[in-house]
Amino acid sequence: MRKFTYILGTRINAVTFDETIKLAVSILEDKTMSEPQKKHYFTTPNPEILLKANKDNSYKEILNGSSLNIPDGTGLIFASYFLKLIGKSNTALRHRVTGSDLTIELIKKSKEHGYGIFLLGASKESNKLTTEFALKTGAKVVGNYTGKPNDPLCAELIKKSKADLVLIAFGAPAQEFCAVRYLEECPDLKLAIGIGGSFDFIAGTRQRAPHLFQKLGIEWLYRLIQEPRRIKRIINAVIIFPALVLIKSFSSSK
Repeated sequence: MRKFTYILGTRINAVTFDETIKLAVSILEDKTMSEPQKKHYFTTPNPEILLKANKDNSYKEILNGSSLNIPDGTGLIFASYFLKLIGKSNTALRHRVTGSDLTIELIKKSKEHGYGIFLLGASKESNKLTTEFALKTGAKVVGNYTGKPNDPLCAELIKKSKADLVLIAFGAPAQEFCAVRYLEECPDLKLAIGIGGSFDFIAGTRQRAPHLFQKLGIEWLYRLIQEPRRIKRIINAVIIFPALVLIKSFSSSK
């Protein structure tokens, strides 16, 4: 059984990058699973997502109903160590698994394992450039569409493409709600993953922080320098989130 911890009431799995890829590929390759078992979705929570889930129980239920919630945020790592230190959890998260890295690797693995990918969401430019990147790697891209969360054509195109995997770049919480809906509406779909702004990073329309910033856990600082308009989101991630974890840790069991 995979280890996990709860942060603000949301389950976060203690998995490595390699374990995440291995699980995804095993789901996508397994053609013998029964219908109720073969439908899976992963989510990529970060501090901002957990703050949204803390205010929306229906969203929290979606996250907690996933097959895997990967820790996509240094703040989650720090929070898990704090919760373990004060005896509120038995598990600390040791590895950050980013949505961008996960997306790139699953695109590359498509060539090797032959599963069909549908790329959904982001801007037209980012979607187009990510699709071109995927095709250059030899990935089996069966469809792509910019779309919107309430666009009925999204499910229709995914269903028509017979995709095994859909990568959804709508942003939270819309992408997670859509993941559940598409799995219900598209018979051939095995795995849906909400990957936030990953297409923008792959396309180069947004720049990821240098490796040193990532290693030190201060990607937020680089993003703030690059995009000052993100100040509210940065405050949520580096001030509001840890403060709420601290408050909740002494007032609840999770």
